Amino acid sequence: MSNKPRACLARNVIVGVLLLLLSGVVGGVASAQDATLLWPIIFSGNVTVGGQPAADGLVVVARMGGVNAGSATTQGGRYGGLTVGTTHRDMVGRTITFHLDGEVAQETEVFEEFIQPVTRTRDLTFPASQPTPTPTPAPTATPVPTATPAPTATPVPTATPRPTPTALLPAVGDASVSEMPGAAMAAGALLLLVGVTVLRVTRRKTEGIR
Repeated sequence: MSNKPRACLARNVIVGVLLLLLSGVVGGVASAQDATLLWPIIFSGNVTVGGQPAADGLVVVARMGGVNAGSATTQGGRYGGLTVGTTHRDMVGRTITFHLDGEVAQETEVFEEFIQPVTRTRDLTFPASQPTPTPTPAPTATPVPTATPAPTATPVPTATPRPTPTALLPAVGDASVSEMPGAAMAAGALLLLVGVTVLRVTRRKTEGIR
């Protein structure tokens, strides 16, 4: 093998290595640029909920592109130090919304690219939080009182009918009714006559003894 082909091969290898190194450097620079932290925006301001200053300890959350981008806690009706930043350049120009206990503030911001950190005052107005309705307990059914059975009436004994005394009178039209008074009178007269006779006899005997 002559020296000329060897020299050509070595030159090709060197060129290839240089191309690989150059592509790696360019790609690394591009990746570094994409991953560079964009200067954040630092928000602060008053917070009102339903027209009243927000209570202490509430958390204000900034969202951008559907993800949380920063948060801050309320104190004395204000918030501060809410830092919104990102490493993704496609977030530049996106709308920033502010949230508190599920409610969204009326105010919004746009994320911009700055050459240094930027502080911005932004008062936030939230509607009154809707209270969670308390479930109404179902009324307890009132037990129906058990009906007391009515006492059974004691049967009144039936009075035993007394037999009606039947007068032993002769029937109307009985022929013996007209005969009975005459017979009684005759018997009475006979007894009277007998009595008188006995009385006379007794007197005569008494007088004769004297």
